[in-house]
Amino acid sequence: MQLKLRAALGRFSEAYIAIQRVRYRLPFDGGPNKLGLFRLLNDETEIVIEGFPRSANSWTLRLFRHWQGRRMHIAEHQHSEAHILAGAKRGLPVIVLIRWPQDAIRSWAQHDSGLDLVWALRRWIGFYQAVETVSDKVVIATFEQATQTFGEVVERTNEKFGSNFKGGVIDDKLREEITSQMAVTGYPDPERRARLKDVADRLDPKTLEGAMEIYETLAAKAH
Repeated sequence: MQLKLRAALGRFSEAYIAIQRVRYRLPFDGGPNKLGLFRLLNDETEIVIEGFPRSANSWTLRLFRHWQGRRMHIAEHQHSEAHILAGAKRGLPVIVLIRWPQDAIRSWAQHDSGLDLVWALRRWIGFYQAVETVSDKVVIATFEQATQTFGEVVERTNEKFGSNFKGGVIDDKLREEITSQMAVTGYPDPERRARLKDVADRLDPKTLEGAMEIYETLAAKAH
């Protein structure tokens, strides 16, 4: 329920961030959530990197931080359009990660057996419909670009925003180094994938078609 309530607030970016800031400061589960606060957009944020769940968020953040080689404030891992909308409104560099909807939802379902697939697809559509409203103010990165040529995405970001973030080439050594820092749930697992090959077949075809159209529109801007 909390997930769905948070999703409903996504279009109200400032309210969403304010509520999350209060929530992270409350003494739940052993104390305030310092990591959540650090990841939340604030006046010290240098860049926003966000995407729908299971769209290479963890990989991209680790890779980007590795290249920068310093502690920096990145608005990340809310999996909410609120971060994207607020970052664009403030004129911050914003990178939006996007993955084929059926692949993102299948991967999500691998880690949440109780995931409401109907809601998840509608959520994907709502997330990226919001991104469409600011697509000229952000940099779009497909899943393939994020995992294979993210250095080029960083270059596009620097060109668009006049920033000087560091990038590079993803070779086998670097890939192994980054993935070794991630939990096993953070990257593809052939066995989990095989068990859920039919997820796309359980999605409403017409709704999925609408999602695919949104994907194609945004992916066309990923250059």
